[in-house]
Amino acid sequence: MTRARRSRRAALLGALGVPGVHVRWLELGGPAVMNDALLSGSVDFIAAGPPAFLTLWDRLTSLDELGRQDKIAVTAVKVSIPSIAMFGLFVENVIFRGIERRTVRRWGMQS
Repeated sequence: MTRARRSRRAALLGALGVPGVHVRWLELGGPAVMNDALLSGSVDFIAAGPPAFLTLWDRLTSLDELGRQDKIAVTAVKVSIPSIAMFGLFVENVIFRGIERRTVRRWGMQS
């Protein structure tokens, strides 16, 4: 960002009643690094997007295409968009599918 642009932003923030605010844009390595930065107080705000997950989803028509030998790299376990989505699909397909099947059989609710 140029010096003139920074001074215009500072003037605008001052006019809005928020003087002395310092804004910096950083590129961090992924969701785990972003969470660490938030928890340590190094940053006050982060913006993250799902580009890796969208790329993966574009290449697959179904998660059933993945076999035991296939691997999906995620930037961080439990905090990256792909790992959260895959965990949700696991819960839906492995846990709830079995519960639903048994419920339908037990209560005779087949359509």
